[in-house]
Amino acid sequence: MVAASAAAGNVESFLGTTMNAYYNAAITFTGQNMGGAKEYDRIDTIAQVSAVFIFATWIILGGLILFFLAVRSWPFTLPIPKLWTMA
Repeated sequence: MVAASAAAGNVESFLGTTMNAYYNAAITFTGQNMGGAKEYDRIDTIAQVSAVFIFATWIILGGLILFFLAVRSWPFTLPIPKLWTMA
């Protein structure tokens, strides 16, 4: 139980760290456009592009993780045939 919780935490932190990179980049670009350039119309574009990247990352990495977990546990989900009977 504890090992499964730790493994799930590692997977969640892997996805969270990847998406946090997009958050930090979007905050940096927004600050640059608000502070120095005074180009407020770019902020909407930054928000839309970062939202698309975050969602795509979530779908792709989450899908890959679920796929590899399903492939890894696949042989264990098959019924085990009885090779002998106790009679």
